[in-house]
Amino acid sequence: MRRMLEALGLVVVRLSRVRFAGLDVGGLAPGDFRELAADEVEMLRRACHAAGAPHLSIKQDRPAGELRSDPSVESPSRPPHSRGS
Repeated sequence: MRRMLEALGLVVVRLSRVRFAGLDVGGLAPGDFRELAADEVEMLRRACHAAGAPHLSIKQDRPAGELRSDPSVESPSRPPHSRGS
């Protein structure tokens, strides 16, 4: 957004994200989080399914925050990250 507006000759002083992936994030300070409502979770699931994203399996006996992707789907290997000089 910043580069697009600057390409038009406009000066961008500050950008503030108010929505992310269709979710309202207004009022959250940087680093803060909030619980998602059931309808928000369902909306994200539908969006992921429509995009062909691999299914994540979540086991109830696993502590929250420990997600593992479906083991039948191999993740592509990534080249090592190099820092520009």
